[in-house]
Amino acid sequence: MSQPAIRAENLRFAYDAKARGGADVLQELSFTATEGRITGLLGPNGSGKSTTFKILSTQIRPSGGEAWVMGRSVLFEQSLVREALGVTFQSPSLDPWLSVRENLQIHAALYGLAPQAAKARVEEVLEVFRLQERASERVKTLSGGLARRAELAKTLLPSPKILLLDEPTTGLDPRARLEFWEELRRLRDGGMSLLVTTHLMDEADLCDDLLFLNEGKLVAQGTPAQLKGELNVEVLEARGPGLKAQEARLRELLGAGVNLQWGQATLADVYLEKTGRKL
Repeated sequence: MSQPAIRAENLRFAYDAKARGGADVLQELSFTATEGRITGLLGPNGSGKSTTFKILSTQIRPSGGEAWVMGRSVLFEQSLVREALGVTFQSPSLDPWLSVRENLQIHAALYGLAPQAAKARVEEVLEVFRLQERASERVKTLSGGLARRAELAKTLLPSPKILLLDEPTTGLDPRARLEFWEELRRLRDGGMSLLVTTHLMDEADLCDDLLFLNEGKLVAQGTPAQLKGELNVEVLEARGPGLKAQEARLRELLGAGVNLQWGQATLADVYLEKTGRKL
C-alpha cells in the first residue's frame, strides 16, 4: 500500500502576537494528499494556504502538530523533505537577462548536480518542456506561458517526487493557463504528485482532489464531482425555447428567496457555501 504524498496532523501556526495580533493562522489542520494525484488547495485570502505551503516546504516551523512529505518529517528530517520536493512560487525565480539554458545550468549547480549530470539533465528538461528552440533566448523575451514552462523545467531539474506550486499561472492568459495545466497533468500521468494552490475555479476543476480551507481550518475535501454533488442546494431543471428571455418572469414566479442560475451547480457555489465568501 502506497504512503500519502503529504500528510498533516493538527497543524497550528500563529505569527508573533505583537506584529500580527496573535491570531492562529492554522487551527488543528489535518489532511492527506494522495500519491500520484493533483491536489488543489483552495480558500479565500487569509485562510492559511500560503502558511501551509511554507510549512510543507520547510520555510517555517509550525507552532504545533506535524507534517510528513513522502513519509519524512518537516520538523526533524528537513533535508530529506527538501530532496523530495520541487517548489514553484508565484514570483519568477529565473534571471530575465540570462538565457533559458543559462538559468537552468545555474540552478542545476545550485541543486548540487555534478557537471556532466547537470549538462545532461538540462538538455533533458529542455526537451521534455519543448524549449530546445528557445533555449538560447533571454527569459525576458519569452511569453508568459513559455516563461512559466521554463520555471517548471527548472523545478524538475533535481527529479523531485512531489511538486508544490503556489498559484503558478498568475498573470497568464487563458490559453497559456490551459497549456500549463496540460503540462501538470502530463507530469501527474507520469507518476508525480502535485499540490497546487489556486483561486481559480476552472483550474480547481482540473484537480483530482480538492482541499478547501477557511480561517485556518479544513472545511471540505473530495474530488470536484463529489464536492459539487454534496452541495446543499435544491435544483429545479427547466428546458424549453426562450427561457433565458423570460428570466424576469421566472424570478417573479419562483419568489425572492430563490437564487436563479443558468446551468449546473459549480465549484464556485461550493466555495460560497463552505467559506461564506464570494469569489
